[in-house]
Amino acid sequence: MRIKQQLDSMAPCSSYQGSLSITDELAIQYTLLKGQATQPLLTISAAVHGCEYVGVKALMDLAHEWDFNFQGSVLLLHAVNVSGFWARETTLVPEDGLNLNRIFQDQGPVSSLSYQIRSVIESQVFSVSDFLIDLHSGNREELLTPHGYYSLRANPEVMEKSYQMLQASGTPIIYQSQDCGNLYHAASVDYGLPSILLEQGENGTCLPEDVLAMKESVKQVARYLFEGIMPYYKQAPLIFDDSYYLTCQRSGCWMCFVRPNQTVQAGQVIGEICDIYGNILEKVTAKEDGLVLYQKATLVVHQGEVLLAVASKKPESYQTSEREAHD
Repeated sequence: MRIKQQLDSMAPCSSYQGSLSITDELAIQYTLLKGQATQPLLTISAAVHGCEYVGVKALMDLAHEWDFNFQGSVLLLHAVNVSGFWARETTLVPEDGLNLNRIFQDQGPVSSLSYQIRSVIESQVFSVSDFLIDLHSGNREELLTPHGYYSLRANPEVMEKSYQMLQASGTPIIYQSQDCGNLYHAASVDYGLPSILLEQGENGTCLPEDVLAMKESVKQVARYLFEGIMPYYKQAPLIFDDSYYLTCQRSGCWMCFVRPNQTVQAGQVIGEICDIYGNILEKVTAKEDGLVLYQKATLVVHQGEVLLAVASKKPESYQTSEREAHD
């Protein structure tokens, strides 16, 4: 039974566990929470990348903890990249080696599992949803500071609603993205759904404090969407609209001198690549002023791998937060 039909058949304040078939052997498990009304429908997805566990555990908890005192319904997609989740794959869909969060707005072979997953998400999820939150965290090779994304490619109304969703989440860092191909970008740009991506947790862990923070962010967004209540936070978020990656030019051992959420200055030496003897092979310097969002956590790195992602601001486009800071 399709999700819309299932929702219509459910009694108010009830839940349902089901699955969306991808192939004869593979399906995405979901939980439907019907509140006091069928619409609007907020979809929350996790494990687009297989070993990003905080969002998965948050949805497991919410499926059983969330009361039904809301004017709407919630669809929890427990593990979108289901085979990658069980294989503990960091980024890719094991069957075809593709990054599922990069193929939502291009053409690809319909026989590829990643594109089959995409087709099901678009036809059965985006088509019936009103809002979307995509949950991510640092995989087992990433250190990460909490932050959130929304798309600047969407129409102005969708873009503004997405921005307000991030404000409601309480994320300390908002990144205004021009990327494409991501699940939340496709939802916003191609399907007109206000959508955000939230990052919380790191290093492939599933710490209780990160799960709790993720659940609280999700519930605050839902409260804003269903009740129109915007929470207040003491600290306004930092807002960035540009970024750059630093990659290693040769394989070796990665010695990083900074941490996520730390500011860096253009020209600052922020790490070194050494050989096994400790001899310096390469000095890694910041291209521009910015703030470290996430970084490679492993000692061993290979040529061409991303070492750090640094958020920055274009000089002409500093945008201040509309969320007030309260003492």
